[in-house]
Amino acid sequence: LEELARESLFPEAVARPCVCSLSWRSTLTARGIGSIGDPRDVMMNGSSGKVKRTVYCYVDMLAARELPAMDTDGLLDPAYSVRVLDQKLTVEASLHKTTSPSFMHRTVLSFEVELDAPADGESTMVASTVPMPPVIVDIMDFDQSQSRIWNTGDTYETVGTIIVKHGPEVGSTGQWIYKFLDHDPSADYEDSGAMFTSTPPALDLNTMHHPYWYALDTPGRAPFDAAAGGVDMSWHSRPRVLLAVGYSLQKLTDSKTCGEAVKLVKGSSGSAWQIQSEDQACYQID
Repeated sequence: LEELARESLFPEAVARPCVCSLSWRSTLTARGIGSIGDPRDVMMNGSSGKVKRTVYCYVDMLAARELPAMDTDGLLDPAYSVRVLDQKLTVEASLHKTTSPSFMHRTVLSFEVELDAPADGESTMVASTVPMPPVIVDIMDFDQSQSRIWNTGDTYETVGTIIVKHGPEVGSTGQWIYKFLDHDPSADYEDSGAMFTSTPPALDLNTMHHPYWYALDTPGRAPFDAAAGGVDMSWHSRPRVLLAVGYSLQKLTDSKTCGEAVKLVKGSSGSAWQIQSEDQACYQID
């Protein structure tokens, strides 16, 4: 994300780690490559040696490109929601009408799960033997009620959905583990399963988060490539979303990376802010 922060320019309003489960305007479902999957795939239990902990799910909602036109002017009023278990936040549509919005939002939802207990009772878990719950992101078009007679209310119509699943990686001992944001790949962890440390690194989402493009037309995922202008040329005409997802037992306290609070729809859980770097740079995402 720090590479993102060195660029500038927002797009004009134009007529516009993981297994994937994608839906396109409620007409297409498919599976692709990555850490995306069915929310029912989550595995948790209450066996001995477990402790209930609060987990923080951090989602950087960065941008969307080439979304379908939903209004008569060939544009849409972009909004989105983020869900984890029974926690959900919905960001109000406050951008200009466009099919290629740049959000640059940092969101957080918290939930409680049972995790392996540290042997010393104090260390912080930085990798688990089971995945955390999936993150469900809905891209939506906002429509404001125009009737002066009937109060039909404002509506949010979903135009695409991505379900991002906590993907496994091979640990130092060859066992599959599910890393948290504050897992240090260079650290010498002694545990062969869940990993703990008494000195977790400070939570710096601008460096720990790794954004990916998720396609909405057919299954697919691609890393954000700053050197290539954001994404491979073959993706430039595809409807897609750029976001980063990660989990941690640490609560974000560094206000340097979080700017002005983002307005949420009434009843939302969690919080959302504008992302900022230390030099408060603007962003360019192709």
